[in-house]
Amino acid sequence: MTKRRLPMAEHADTLSLKALRELVTGLVARADRAEIRIEALEADNRKLREENDQLRIENTRLKVDNQLLRDEIARLKNLPPRPPFRPSGMDQATSDKAVAGSRKPARRRGPKGDTGSATREEVLPARAPPGSRFKGYKDCMVRDLVVQAEVVRYRRECWVTPEGRTIIAPLPAGIKGGYGASLRRFCLMLHSHGQVTTQRLTTLLNDVGVEISKRQVIRFLTERLDGFHAEDAAVLHAGLVSAPFVTVDDTGARHANRNFHTTQIGGEHFTAFRTTASKSRLNFLALLRGNYQDYVLNDAAFTFLETRQVDPAALLAHLKTCEPRRFANQVPFLEYLAANGIDIFDKDIIRPFAAAGIWGAIRHHGLVGNAVIVSDDAGQFRVGNHALCRVGGGVITPTPHRPGRADFPHPVPHGRAWLTVANLWAILTGGIHAERLLHKLMPATPGQVKHVETLRELVWRFYKALKAYRRRPDPRAARGLQARFDRIFSLRTGYGDLDKLLFRLGRRKAELLRVLERPETPLHTNASERDLRGLVIK
Repeated sequence: MTKRRLPMAEHADTLSLKALRELVTGLVARADRAEIRIEALEADNRKLREENDQLRIENTRLKVDNQLLRDEIARLKNLPPRPPFRPSGMDQATSDKAVAGSRKPARRRGPKGDTGSATREEVLPARAPPGSRFKGYKDCMVRDLVVQAEVVRYRRECWVTPEGRTIIAPLPAGIKGGYGASLRRFCLMLHSHGQVTTQRLTTLLNDVGVEISKRQVIRFLTERLDGFHAEDAAVLHAGLVSAPFVTVDDTGARHANRNFHTTQIGGEHFTAFRTTASKSRLNFLALLRGNYQDYVLNDAAFTFLETRQVDPAALLAHLKTCEPRRFANQVPFLEYLAANGIDIFDKDIIRPFAAAGIWGAIRHHGLVGNAVIVSDDAGQFRVGNHALCRVGGGVITPTPHRPGRADFPHPVPHGRAWLTVANLWAILTGGIHAERLLHKLMPATPGQVKHVETLRELVWRFYKALKAYRRRPDPRAARGLQARFDRIFSLRTGYGDLDKLLFRLGRRKAELLRVLERPETPLHTNASERDLRGLVIK
C-alpha cells in the first residue's frame, strides 16, 4: 500500500476541504512522531550525562587511590616524596602594585656594588713598543674566592719562677683542641645556613687540606653552645612579651633516629624553633612558657578549664574556690591535684588540668599577653586569642571515602592531613589545595564547576578587600566586611560538598575575621612556612 503524498506545494486556497483535512492530519502526525523522537533523545541524553558524571567521579577516585598507592610505595622504598605543588598565588594576585611606599628602591644590576671595596690592587704591565705614550690605566674588577688551610705553629714561651712554678704563654682566644675559632665558625655557618651534612662537611675540609675527623666536626656543632641557647631563649621571651601577633607552624623532623616535630614560633622581628617528640596542645603551651617550669592556677587557668568543659565540673568548682597558687614544677602541682581528688593517673582527666596550669604560668609571667596566635587551624595551636590564616601553604593529601561515617574530615596516620578549615579557605581561593580536592570537592558537572568558580571569585575579591582594610582600617568598612562574609558563606548552591565547606567556614567567622579587630594581624602564615622550609629541606 502506497502513501499518497500530500499536496504540500499547492496553495491552501486551491485545496478542497478534504485535502486540507488530510494535510493538517498528516502534519499533526508528523509533529507527534517528532516529539516522541525528541523525548526519547532527551531521555538518552540524560542517561548518558548521568553515566558520564559517574564515570568522572569514579575516575577521580581511581586517581586518588593510584596516587595513594604511589606514595605508599615510595615510603616503603624510602624514596623521596612527590614534589610539592606550587604555592598559592592568592596573596600576590590580590596585591595592589601601585600601593604607595610598597615598591623597593631600584637596585643596580650586575656585580657593581662592591667596586669601592677592593681588597687588593695589582698593576699589570703591558709590552709596548718603544716610542709609545702612557695613557693611564683601564680598571677591571675581578671577584674570586680563596679557601686554603692554615696550620699555625704557636711557640709558647715557658718560664720557671723562683718559687718553682711553671708559666706557659696562653693561646689566643677561641683555640681549643688544636682547632681555631674561624674553623668552628665556618662549620657552624655551612651546617646551619648551607644545609651541609656533617659527612660532606668533613669531606670538604679534608679536601682543602684540613686534617679533621667527623667526630670533631660533630663536636663543633654540638659543644660549647650555651651562649647560643641563652640568646635563643632570650629572643623567644622578648618576642612573646612584646609581639602583637605570633605565627606558628610545625613540621616533621628526624632526631636520634626517631620521628620528632619541629615547631616554629615567630613574629615580625623574631623566630624560634623547638624540636620535641610531641606536637600536642600541652607541648605547644610548654613551648610558649619558654624556660619557665612552674605551674600556676589563677583566673586565666580556670577560664582555660571552663572553655574546655572539664568533666567532672565539681572538681573545677572545688579548685576555683581556693586562692591562686603557684607551683615550682610538676611534682608539687600533681601532688596538689591528687590531694584535691583528681586522678593524676588518668590521662584524659589530668591533661586539661596540666594545660591550664601551664597557661596560667604563661599569663603569670606576662607572655603572649594580648597577642594574636595565627595558625593554619591545627588543633594544638587553638589557644588564647586565636586567628586562622587564609592562604594555606602546607601539603594536603586527599583521603579516601569512608562509608558509614560523616562526610567531614578525620585524622589519618603517616603525617597525612585532612582538609582543615584553614585549608578550605585556600581551596575556595584556588590555592595549592584546590588542585588536590580529588575526593571531596571535585566538581563533576558543569553546574558544579560554575558554582566553585563563582565562590572562588567571591572569596578572592573578599580577600583583596581584607588586605585593603588592613592597610587602612575603618569601622564602617569592618561592618561592611562582616556583612559581606555572612552573605558569601550563607550561600547554598545545591552542591553538597561545597555547601558543607561553606558552612564550616561560616562557623569560624570570628577567627577568620580577627584582622577586623586587630589590623596588625597577618592574613596568612607564609612567614612561618618559609622559616620551616630550611628544616624540611635539611
